[in-house]
Amino acid sequence: MRRTVPRRPGEVKCNAATLAENSANLRPTILFTVARALYGAARGFEESLQMRKILAAGMVAASAMLAVVPAKADWVPPFKGNDTGGIIAYSLAQQADARQLAVDHCASYGKVVKFLAVQPYEGGYVSFSCRWVPWGAAERPLRTLY
Repeated sequence: MRRTVPRRPGEVKCNAATLAENSANLRPTILFTVARALYGAARGFEESLQMRKILAAGMVAASAMLAVVPAKADWVPPFKGNDTGGIIAYSLAQQADARQLAVDHCASYGKVVKFLAVQPYEGGYVSFSCRWVPWGAAERPLRTLY
């Protein structure tokens, strides 16, 4: 039968009380216990390494695919708008009647056009807003059908 409380000064209650004497013998056990706690059992540790290799290979493959794909950032069609307004590419405004395009667009929502700004260079835009028909106007805006 094992006693839990020492009866004499030389007796100890457990092996942990003699840590200083057996510390050289316990170091490998402590390291293995810490590694096992962090990474699981020895089999789990090997599986963990395999999973990390698979994850690293997947990251390399994903970054390679992203490096090869061309960027399609900030592409806007030559004419884009909604019920609040829109933009017309400056190159399209030089070829077609930008004013009539904007008037027709806003008239489809029952509104009138107000031009806001022009960027007069290649890659610039003509911006406009669609406003409600002002007070005192007798009729709704007309949309030309030709």
